[in-house]
Amino acid sequence: MMSISRESALAIAACGLLSTVAVAKPITTDQTRRADCVLEVDGSRYIDGLCDFSPIDTDGSFVVTSKRNSSLFAYVNMNGDGSAQGSWTGPGGASNAHEDLGQLSRNGGCWSNATAKVCAWKPGEKRVGL
Repeated sequence: MMSISRESALAIAACGLLSTVAVAKPITTDQTRRADCVLEVDGSRYIDGLCDFSPIDTDGSFVVTSKRNSSLFAYVNMNGDGSAQGSWTGPGGASNAHEDLGQLSRNGGCWSNATAKVCAWKPGEKRVGL
């Protein structure tokens, strides 16, 4: 019988979870709360204001969902190395987050790269990182 380390098992499980989560419908849990959000892709803002913020794991992964259009949402899935992988529904919204946003880095309340930005703050909080 082959044996693998706990860390390897967790990494394998996380890969499976991330591939599942990236295409799932938006999650609403008892931890879902209202937030002030920005979702910007290729210079266009798709969410700018109130949204639903839902943590999806204890590692800091989350999903933001537009209050105006519940079929418009984005996932930020932590990689475990301080970076994250993002995905979203695309500009028209969808039932899954099939569009890759790439690897994201954190700055204040935002996770971003050269083409995408996913941000969330408590309502009324200063938009640090935008």
